[in-house]
Amino acid sequence: MNYDSGADGIVIPGNQLDEVKDLPLLKLCPGVRPIWFDKRTNEQEQTITPSEALSAGADYIVVGSPVIDTKNQAESLEKILRECNLT
Repeated sequence: MNYDSGADGIVIPGNQLDEVKDLPLLKLCPGVRPIWFDKRTNEQEQTITPSEALSAGADYIVVGSPVIDTKNQAESLEKILRECNLT
């Protein structure tokens, strides 16, 4: 396991964060999708909302497509931050 090997962190899907919540590692969670993201264009199988990921113990989240694949990236990022109560 990464923890035993001396790693500083792990990349882990949001639906598995509970399994590692007690490990003293940084947790990066990819495939994060805001609640407003169009589910029909969701190419990720293991998704979680930004607020769910942060509540479950993610230290970092990766929200790619909902920000990159939009006409107004700044607006999308602001919506995500509001969804997480970070603004």
